[in-house]
Amino acid sequence: MIEEAIRHGLAAGDVSGAAQLVVQNRQAAVEAENWFELEKWLSILPDDIVQQQPELSLAQAWVHYYHYDYGLIPAVLDRTEYLLNSRPHQHLLSGEINLFKGIVLLFQGDGARSLKHLEDALGRSLRHNITPGLQ
Repeated sequence: MIEEAIRHGLAAGDVSGAAQLVVQNRQAAVEAENWFELEKWLSILPDDIVQQQPELSLAQAWVHYYHYDYGLIPAVLDRTEYLLNSRPHQHLLSGEINLFKGIVLLFQGDGARSLKHLEDALGRSLRHNITPGLQ
């Protein structure tokens, strides 16, 4: 009932709380391949809120990934990295960023650079005991 909770939070004027619900549940949605739910949650939130939070930005990257819109992912990654520059404590997201960089490079035909990013993503995931979307 996450969608209903998001809508309820927005109706009550708690945009931050509604966004936090998506942040807290995005990883579970990705791991369960419920990208369509994630896409719906993001569409409910105000776009400026999605653009301002790195976790929500990466949620958009997952939606693009599942839609095979690989060409849209680099702009999302650029925005996410810009947001993370002002929030250095969120280094856990850098593994996810490298995962997407590796995927994009692979589909661009740059296997060597892709492998480097994917190995980094895997290393970060293993160090932090997370494997976003890799099941």
